[in-house]
Order: sequence, then C-alpha cells, then structure tokens
Amino acid sequence: MKLKRFFSFLLFATVITAFTACDEDEDTSVPVDVTLNFTAPSDTITSFTWAEGKATFTDLNRGKEYELDLSQSSVITLSSGLYNITVEGAIASTSGEILCNVRSTKDNVQISAPSTSIALELSIYTPSNSLILKEIYVTGTANDKGTSSLYDKYFVIYNNSSETVYADGVALLESTFGTTEKYQYNDNPQPMTTTFTAAAIYVIPGNGTEHPLAPGEQLVLADQGYDFTQTKADAIDLSIADFEWYDETEKGMDPDIAEVPNLDKWYSYSATIWMPNNQANRAYAIARMGVSKDEFLANYYKEYHYTATNGKEMTKKGYDVPVAWVLDAVNLGNTGFERIATPAVLDRSYATTGIAGTDKTRFGRSFIRKVASSTGSYTVYQDTDDSANDFTFTTPSLKK
Repeated sequence: MKLKRFFSFLLFATVITAFTACDEDEDTSVPVDVTLNFTAPSDTITSFTWAEGKATFTDLNRGKEYELDLSQSSVITLSSGLYNITVEGAIASTSGEILCNVRSTKDNVQISAPSTSIALELSIYTPSNSLILKEIYVTGTANDKGTSSLYDKYFVIYNNSSETVYADGVALLESTFGTTEKYQYNDNPQPMTTTFTAAAIYVIPGNGTEHPLAPGEQLVLADQGYDFTQTKADAIDLSIADFEWYDETEKGMDPDIAEVPNLDKWYSYSATIWMPNNQANRAYAIARMGVSKDEFLANYYKEYHYTATNGKEMTKKGYDVPVAWVLDAVNLGNTGFERIATPAVLDRSYATTGIAGTDKTRFGRSFIRKVASSTGSYTVYQDTDDSANDFTFTTPSLKK
C-alpha cells in the first residue's frame, strides 16, 4: 500500500512539474507597434519617399525573421523582444525621381510595449557588380608650344567587383555644368541636385553580352584610337584602345580610326567634335542607360535657366540622366572650384588638380583611383563616392 501511494505521489509530482514547465515556456511577449524613422543620407535631400525598400527584423530570442515593405508602410507590429534590424532599398524625390540606393543597420534593439520608435540613419551604397571610372585623362599631352593639348585623352572603365559584368549599353557622360561656375538658377528643383545633366553622351554598343569584363578587367575609351607617340614622343599610344568616340562632321575634323570600334554617339553639345575640357572643370560619369536611344532623346531633354551677372537671362541645355542609372560619377576641379556638378548622393567632393585651370603644368597628368586592396587575382580600387579622397593627380597609367 505504501509503495502504491509513493508511485501515485510521483505521478502527481510529474504532472505538476510538466504543467509548471509549460507555463515557464509560454511566450509572455506582447504585440508592439514599431515605427521606423529615417534620416536622409545627404543634406541636399530634404524629403523623400521609398521607391522600393525592405526592412528585416531578426528576433534574437526566437530566431525568427519578419519583413516590412517600406514602399507601403514604415510601421510593423512585432512581439516585444530584442531585434537586429537591416534596411535596404532605393529612395526617390517627392516627384518620383529615384535618387540613390540606401541601406542601414541597427543591432540589439529592444522593442517594448506599448510602442517603439526607432531612428535609422541611411547611407548611400553602390550595388554589387558595379563598374567604376578607374582613370580620367582629360588634360592631354601638351602640344609643342605648350599652349594646348593633343587628342590623346582617354577614360578607363574597370570592373571593381568579384563577378563578370557586361559593359554593353554603358554610357560615358560629361556634365553640362562646370565645377568652376556658380550661377543662381531659376528652376525648381535646382539643377545638379536630382539628376546628372549631361552635355555629352557616348554609349558602348552591344546586345547585352558582347563585352564581358571579368573581375579586374578594364576598357579604354579614347578620343582617337591613334598612337600619339608618333606625333610627340611623350604622348600616349591609344592604338590599344577598346573604343573611341567619333564625331562625324562635314569638314572631317575627327579622324575615324578603322582599327578601333566607335562608341554610339547619343548626344553632344558640340556642333563639331567633343573634346573633354582640359582644364578639368567638369564632372564625368558612367551610366547604364535604362531606355532606348530614341526614347531617351525624346523624353529626357532639359533646359535650365539662370540670370547672368549682367542681368541677362541665360539657358543651359542637356539631357537628364536619372541617378538610379549612374554607376559611378567623379567631379573634377581646379583652384577655381565653386561647387560640384552632380547630386551629392553621387559624389560628395571633387578630385582636384591643385592648380589653376590655365596652369600649363596640368598637361600630361591624369586622375587615377587609389588602390584599396588586392585579392591576389585582381586589384580593388577605392570607391567611397568622395572623389577628394579616392583620386590622385599623377602620371597617366598608359604613359610609357
């Protein structure tokens, strides 16, 4: 009888313990309304909307993930607890123009009842598989008199990523606006704040898979694909160029080098031939054009208006390239610098010659990116969207 009572007691104790354990394992959290508040990634962006975006909440206690579509809402209901938060997407102006890609992270955030408001600072980022402007040689080699430069100017587009990227459809752009000029424009929004306004647009041809660039590979885009050392010993041999920009004119001012393929000319402000400004007072960019040539020329033309110092109303013309299309942008300047010629979300500063725009020592020097690291198989170049820190003004890499 005693043994029977003992077993009955054990069974009762086990049941009580089981119920107690269940009570202890129960989720005692309560639902919490969580609001995300974002700080824009640039002072030039006063307001924005989410073109697309996703916030991911990782519950550190339960190991679960929850997602919020930021284009629909910035509020989500979660269980109280400790979370890591990541945000990634693209923001747009209130008129719908995509400004830039952004992201943000915050770890170990305590979410508590009845509601929690979380401040997140957005930062600009460039998606992977991006091409960059590795080198910009616009000063050219000085002519024999030292008064101007030859046509041995070039740009180097480089695959700075770890994957193969196709260069087909990528455009080389020169800005309409100069970095040494400062006018008060009468337009709203102000130019240079929402798009890259281009005065010259030359596009790499191809069907989308004709021009692959493996990690560390590059393309040289030349003014003329000619060996200029035959003209001047200290000039650049551009017969090795992958492409040249060619301007067909009635007077035949621009020679067409048969051995070097031509870029597809979409637009140039010049009625004759385009020559990148040798005073280094423009911005340059590469962009993956998001529409056809015909659609772009029909729908993206823009005129900007300003009042000159003499009171005369003036107009600047160009084509607006959406920021979302731009892969890389670089502002160049000299000691006469006034302001960057791009939205700050593309480039926060400018690479400088450090001398006056007319100083003859500028000739024969190039803007080259600094090296960030080397993987062993290829070099990774510094790309912080801050050209003052990313570039040096030095000897051209193609100079022998």
